Amino acid sequence: MTLSIRGFSFAGLILLLGIIGQWFGYFTEYLWLVPSVFYLWLLSLEYVDHPECKVKFQLTAITNVCPGDLIQQQLVITNLSRGDIFVEYQLDFCKAVAGKSVIQHQFIAANSHVNNKIHYMPLALGEISPADYHVRVLGRYGFAWWQKHIKNEEVINVIPSRAMGKASRAGLQREGLRVSKNRVSAGFELLSHREYQQGDSLQSIDWKASARRRQKMVRIMSHEQRIELVILLDCGRTSQLQAGDLSQLLHNVNIAARLSDLALQYGDHVGCIRYADKPLAVMPLNSGNKARQQLQVLLKKSTAQKTESNLLMAALQARRLLGHRGLVVVLTDLHSGDLHSQFAQAVRLLSEKHETLIASLDDQSILDMRWAAASHWLDPYKNLSAIEFVRERKLIKTRLRQLGANVVTASPNTLDQAVMKYYQRRRLGAII
Repeated sequence: MTLSIRGFSFAGLILLLGIIGQWFGYFTEYLWLVPSVFYLWLLSLEYVDHPECKVKFQLTAITNVCPGDLIQQQLVITNLSRGDIFVEYQLDFCKAVAGKSVIQHQFIAANSHVNNKIHYMPLALGEISPADYHVRVLGRYGFAWWQKHIKNEEVINVIPSRAMGKASRAGLQREGLRVSKNRVSAGFELLSHREYQQGDSLQSIDWKASARRRQKMVRIMSHEQRIELVILLDCGRTSQLQAGDLSQLLHNVNIAARLSDLALQYGDHVGCIRYADKPLAVMPLNSGNKARQQLQVLLKKSTAQKTESNLLMAALQARRLLGHRGLVVVLTDLHSGDLHSQFAQAVRLLSEKHETLIASLDDQSILDMRWAAASHWLDPYKNLSAIEFVRERKLIKTRLRQLGANVVTASPNTLDQAVMKYYQRRRLGAII
């Protein structure tokens, strides 16, 4: 209970009557007892009435949401009493939700309700309760605020993101990707060679075979339309680092979900491996709704581990999953590009037979720090550290490309687009 302005004013009046009674004496000395008894009687009536129990908070149901999405949800506040009430409440967001918590004031007529909008962002996967409520209701006579903590029973289901809309060849081609009518070198497996003919693309020429035959030879590739895609999701220690509003792991989970959803719309086979110091969960290659359901379950259980990640163990498992040349997408933080590290050995192992794409998040704050104006004596050292960090990442990317892998780095807002664009080009045969 907290006294309201009216309650404090009435208490001040009683105190003033007591002081006056002490000054004048006689019958006025006990005059303050009359309003005191009346005041306590009204407070007792408010307490018995329990106004805080006559307010109901309920969130409207929403469908599945994704980590990082800005959610707007309706909050319905219902007055169950026969009289008008004044309500003040504040949302108590849980740790898995980011939101601005401010005190709201609301007048609600008798036996009616009001609708308010709340905004928040989920930061974890699974079923979460967005927020509880700290509520206080002004008593019937306006002398006190009666408080209560209301626990929210509604939950929302936070799932990995999905690709938006249906994928189609026409839709991808409108982005500037064109399919040549004469695609002797387009495909995934080398079938044979033949002599060069006028109109063949110069990119289709196999120069080593031409040197052996002493005439221009072009590659004839299989035109199988199915791609075997395996996604390696890093759940090691560095995956819990923040990248904007979400951790690196949740960003990568969203990318994995969108990429796999796009691939499944094409009818491709998709597999996924969650790994840290060892493979944590393995989803074999599959297609259709069955693969989508399996992947949703696997990704929803993704949690950051406290151990260092070991890509080599996951790479060996990925090679067992893939029957022939496929596409392996590694969602991880860029590790050392040293040729003798286990990360480099894993990249070399994957690139020997499969096309390998390493996707990593750029920290925009570090990129901006390089040329930021100095306002403190430590700022120049921070700038130099940021410059050295970016230089080292460029060097690592160069080393990984030398090992046969393709490397894509971008900000959290654009990395998923870069990865999906790479897949689209691969899907149309622009990259072999």
